[in-house]
Amino acid sequence: SGGYADRLSNRLDGFKVASENSPLLKGTGLKNGDVIKLPTSETDGAPVKKILLPGSTEIPEIDNDKLNFYKTELVAFDFTLNPYNKPGIGTFIVFKKTETSGTVVNTSSDNWCSFLGIGGKDKTKIQAITKNMIDLSLNHQSLFKS
Repeated sequence: SGGYADRLSNRLDGFKVASENSPLLKGTGLKNGDVIKLPTSETDGAPVKKILLPGSTEIPEIDNDKLNFYKTELVAFDFTLNPYNKPGIGTFIVFKKTETSGTVVNTSSDNWCSFLGIGGKDKTKIQAITKNMIDLSLNHQSLFKS
């Protein structure tokens, strides 16, 4: 479901927040609809129930029937084009495959750790999110909002 965000002329140039209450976003001031400025050429994408067209105001919904994970949560997303120039959705997600497995955070961006991400326009927000991921994990706290 992911793709290439840089192929869109009306790109977000980052990830639109879909879960402002995520503990990963603590201390960033980000609210639903805000865009984490993170120019991304290629994104990962979890299956979504409905592919949204770029510019849509809807929030994508992860299709957990396809994943069959214990828990998933969409934190933010970006519109993309897949390799066949069809619309896709890059998904910044948190998930646990089973109740006893570890928690995975996939920020979806190939530029998260680059000078465009952790060193870019929203570097303080991206650094805070990264620190939250690490601190919550080390303290055995939930990375999910609920």
